[in-house]
Amino acid sequence: MTSPALSILVAGAPAGLDLATTLAPLGRVEVHEPRAALVAVARGARPTTVLLHGGGGLGVLDLLRGLSGLLGPAVPPAIALLEPYEERLMAPVLEAGAADAVLLPFRPADLLARVRARSRAQPGATPQPRVLRAEAFDRAPQRPLTDEGGWLFGPRVLVADLGRGGLARVLKGVRLDDGSLAAVKLLDPQVAAQDEDWSKRFAREQRILKGIEDEHLVRIRDVGTLDGVPYLDMDFFAGETLDQLIARTGALPEDRALDIAAQVARGLEALHARRIVHRDVKPENVLVDEGGRVRLCDFGLSKPQDDAALTHEGEILGTAVFIAPELLRGEAPSPLSDVYALGVTLFEMLTGEDAIEPGPTQAMFQAAIRGEAQRRALQLAPDRLRGVVSRTLAVNPADRYSCMGDLVRELERLRQQKGASRRVPRP
Repeated sequence: MTSPALSILVAGAPAGLDLATTLAPLGRVEVHEPRAALVAVARGARPTTVLLHGGGGLGVLDLLRGLSGLLGPAVPPAIALLEPYEERLMAPVLEAGAADAVLLPFRPADLLARVRARSRAQPGATPQPRVLRAEAFDRAPQRPLTDEGGWLFGPRVLVADLGRGGLARVLKGVRLDDGSLAAVKLLDPQVAAQDEDWSKRFAREQRILKGIEDEHLVRIRDVGTLDGVPYLDMDFFAGETLDQLIARTGALPEDRALDIAAQVARGLEALHARRIVHRDVKPENVLVDEGGRVRLCDFGLSKPQDDAALTHEGEILGTAVFIAPELLRGEAPSPLSDVYALGVTLFEMLTGEDAIEPGPTQAMFQAAIRGEAQRRALQLAPDRLRGVVSRTLAVNPADRYSCMGDLVRELERLRQQKGASRRVPRP
């Protein structure tokens, strides 16, 4: 008796393998790039079997979670195709719901047998997407939201947790209109309900940042509130945060630190041109990719210079060591307070050390007001860069660079100066 023909969806074919030909004896085969495969499912593709191989910014676990977000319990049997270096993922993908995991390379006959054994003759039950709503935050207050699968959230499927803070979480998503990757920042609905000021700040962030485009800023694509969850949809940028880079390598070479600082400064210059102060410049909010491109992200505290209505008198926002002394004295944020925070970031890149010794918050505030960061820069920064670092860390804002553009030009001058010195032949 002939087995019924299968409908097989391949999400990401391993390099050098013609899976369409290999699997053709089993039935109809569609091969897509990983993100395009999720888009196809969102648009109605109902395969009897899926084969998953990572690529395009998505791993096999991301794909499994994406399918669960789109289809719920109607996910068809999924077979993970893993590269030899991914052997450690065999157990996790099976725990995440894969029907099988195959380690490359494999014999075609073995793959055919596995697919035939794991497949259903017909598509499963009616899809029941896992739609993200506010109550999901209550069920996973301390766990990643995607622990038990992905989520459908408007025109995107969320496939992995990227990070979280006390007020918000950031998840990786795939936009289902064009298959592009997103980093979606979700404000905790309980915070939105209980802390009206934070909700207003988040709404303000949405209002002032949407539409700003600069190659050194993470692009904001969409903003709003969906099913009680305020969100910010940003372009996903593949890279590590600057604090991760410093923790991994220690102090950076001078040229690299100057290059990163200059790129961050250009992004800040674009914000300042629109009269927006970032207010939370720090290594955790700087993304660096393998090619050296830099993006400034997390605009959660960004604030128009003339918008004082949402900051209570005496309220201080930001991360202790990066807060400029004038803010600690109660003055309004300005572009010069971003100059100071970038100076602290540059100091950490060049030395691998804290600009102010960690301790009780109030003690760190007092140290900043006394000029401790500038004092340490004068002691510890490399001789050639001591001037630029210490000037950015001046206690009096008037003693810093007058605008971010001036700092950009000085950083570029120092980079070119170092390059020129390398070209001078030795006597």
